[in-house]
Amino acid sequence: MANATVSSSSSSDAALISTLNYLSFQLNQYLSIFILIFGTVGNLLNIFIFLQPSLRTNPCSIYLLSSSFGAVGAYSAGLLTKLLSIYNWDLTAYSNPLCKIKTYILFISFTLSTWFIALASGDRYLISCSNMARRRLSNLKNTYRCIQITIIVTLLLFVELFYCYEGQQFTGSPQPCYSKTQTCRLYNDLVFVTLFVILPSIIMFFFGYLTILNIQRLRRSIAPTSTTTSTASSQAKGLKRSDRQLIRMLVVQILLQTIFILPFAVQRLYNTSTTNVTNKTLVRVAVENLLFQLVQILRYVSYGVSFYCYTLTGTVFRYELLKLLYRLKIIKQLPVPSQTTNTLVTKNYRSTVLHLTDGK
Repeated sequence: MANATVSSSSSSDAALISTLNYLSFQLNQYLSIFILIFGTVGNLLNIFIFLQPSLRTNPCSIYLLSSSFGAVGAYSAGLLTKLLSIYNWDLTAYSNPLCKIKTYILFISFTLSTWFIALASGDRYLISCSNMARRRLSNLKNTYRCIQITIIVTLLLFVELFYCYEGQQFTGSPQPCYSKTQTCRLYNDLVFVTLFVILPSIIMFFFGYLTILNIQRLRRSIAPTSTTTSTASSQAKGLKRSDRQLIRMLVVQILLQTIFILPFAVQRLYNTSTTNVTNKTLVRVAVENLLFQLVQILRYVSYGVSFYCYTLTGTVFRYELLKLLYRLKIIKQLPVPSQTTNTLVTKNYRSTVLHLTDGK
């Protein structure tokens, strides 16, 4: 009787393990393809639109453009190689140099893409300040300087990956191209989680909150009164519209960071902390592998949906997209822009509304 019970339990465990492994394979094969296409197309469209004359002179647009370049790099080094591994075409699993280069590009791309969004939040705060000296800090010269410094610091911080990562790790690690020692794994995870999740999220929360306060304060200061001019009244309405767009965009960015990136950070720390646990059952290993594959894929979503969020929340961005589609003859007629959109794309209009709305 006992033998029959053990046999039944073993059979059910084997069936469960087989199901979990099958789900992991399906996630990699189908969900990865969808997110790769969905995200790559979105980020390439971001790049084309942010390079348009009406947007490329805006500091916030430059940050978002740079973030899209970083996202394309992450998709190429991460999701594409993941798909190739399904068919045993991923050379980074068998070659140490390729493994190191791929990991270096992946970590840098993710980190830079996140930090450029955080810097864009800081730029929105500066341009919303009533203090003229602070507003003047939002310019292309400072923008390019911040981008260069961020790139250099990130390149230096992740140089250790060339030592820590190796390919051909087919036992004891969740994927063949992985950190080779426990010390490396712990260090990489702590640095990556701090730079990739914690610090950028804090900065976006902080500057996002301050920006909203500045816009509300500015809107109250030019609220229509018996002595207020019609121009001030129209600016107040424009700021109110920009305020709503800004709040929506900031909330979306923060939610995407939390929903899709935080679970990845937690899973990495958990995986590293339990590496030396030797009494894991096969079912637990299969569950951990499924969760690892799921959070690995989902972290790409927040970078792939930026284009679609900008399209929904940004008036100028949406109009530039329509202009691009019209030039490509995908649509036959270009819709007449609203009065607000015409005002925002005028080159001589350099008020707060321009910078805030163009940043979307």
